[in-house]
Amino acid sequence: MPPGSIFGARRTSDSSHSDDPPNNLTIRSPLAEQPWTWVLSSAIVAAVFVAFYPVGKTYQETVFALAIAAASMLIGVLLGFLFGVPHAVESKGDQAQTDGSSSGNIRYKPSTALEQISDWLTKILVGVGLTQLRQVPDELHRLGKFLAQGLGGSESDAAFGILIFLFFTICGFLVGFLWMRLYLQRELRRADDDLLATIEQIKSQPDKDAAALTGVLRQLACSSDVDPPDQGTLMKAIRDASPVARVQIFEQARRTRKDGKCIERTIPVFQALIAADQAQQYHRTYGQLAYALREKKPPDLQGAIQNLTQAIKIRDENHVSGYALYELNRALSNMELDKQQPSDSLKMSIAADIRKVRAESQETFTQEPAFQSWIDANTAWLQSHNVQV
Repeated sequence: MPPGSIFGARRTSDSSHSDDPPNNLTIRSPLAEQPWTWVLSSAIVAAVFVAFYPVGKTYQETVFALAIAAASMLIGVLLGFLFGVPHAVESKGDQAQTDGSSSGNIRYKPSTALEQISDWLTKILVGVGLTQLRQVPDELHRLGKFLAQGLGGSESDAAFGILIFLFFTICGFLVGFLWMRLYLQRELRRADDDLLATIEQIKSQPDKDAAALTGVLRQLACSSDVDPPDQGTLMKAIRDASPVARVQIFEQARRTRKDGKCIERTIPVFQALIAADQAQQYHRTYGQLAYALREKKPPDLQGAIQNLTQAIKIRDENHVSGYALYELNRALSNMELDKQQPSDSLKMSIAADIRKVRAESQETFTQEPAFQSWIDANTAWLQSHNVQV
């Protein structure tokens, strides 16, 4: 697509909707959507029974029984993690030439070390387990004797210790396996999708910047042979542009405004830049829009004052020094309004801006002739209201 073609494109959307609910609509409870919570709930209930098993015995035996359950649960979760690690699926194009040896582009694929380790361990565990099936009863008997030492030492304590180990290991395995399959796999897929979207955005950003710059040049062109883009298309293009491109657009519009030839054409550009600045961080854009509104024919004094006030607010919130021209131009704009419809609030605002300009700026514009003319014309009001300028 050519860089400027975005300004001739039209957005389409599917407007077909139905008020009828779908036939396959089903309502699921949170437990139905999370099957591993059933297993976890069973483990919690079993832990309560384990805690009450050594009734009449010592406190250490109760703690030991719960410790067996917790350790078995962790072992099961670890095994479920190993068996449930999702594997990345590669397309045929990705499987061929992942190192880019026969193409001009270097290609990469995500690390599969964890998948390989999981495969090795699961195969070893399954293989060793199958070869040692005959020894499993003897090993469980030895484990029971070992666990019985902390549960009381009787044969029933040994059997109960084995039951605790088997039950909580199986529960932990199911919890770990289901969690990996149902949640981690979804999160990994989402991370891959976000990464691919970011890569596509980076690859397409130069085209977006070119489209935005092309549209701005059309907007700022003073020739009647060039039709400007519509405001909505211009705003979308500038919003999609990179910060670097926005700086270039701002400087181009500022230079056009200072030339004084096509001031009206700069206003949509500054408005689009302000719309793209959702965090409202750049006070200069509001200032330039205010200057353009004040300088165009006929001037929009109210719009200029509103944007100058916003520029002053952002400047002060970010603790930026200088830019007293904001107060100067706001005072001059209010002076024009004061001539048309005098009011005490306007005069108060004008006097405050004059004090601000004279207090914070050492530049020559602090001696603005319009200031002294306004002061001379309003000397009586200033004295009667005890206002200093």
